[in-house]
Amino acid sequence: MNQYPQISVIIAAYNEETTIKSTITRLKNELSKLTVESEIIVINDASTDQTLEKMKEIENIKTYNQPYNKGKGAAQKFAAKVAK
Repeated sequence: MNQYPQISVIIAAYNEETTIKSTITRLKNELSKLTVESEIIVINDASTDQTLEKMKEIENIKTYNQPYNKGKGAAQKFAAKVAK
């Protein structure tokens, strides 16, 4: 196996408390079917709901929090920097 993931999935989330867990669960299920290493990076873009708390309940993902709502583009740029 490679030391780095071959696929990095980036999700920018803002006020997604009702869908974030199911979205990531489905994504993890699909990625598990592949024969490559992968990582899931989720950036909470200063959500005002429980998105960040829901993200923290999910295992084997990388979670980051932007303290100010900077928009999807800024979240994706940050995630690209931390992706392996």
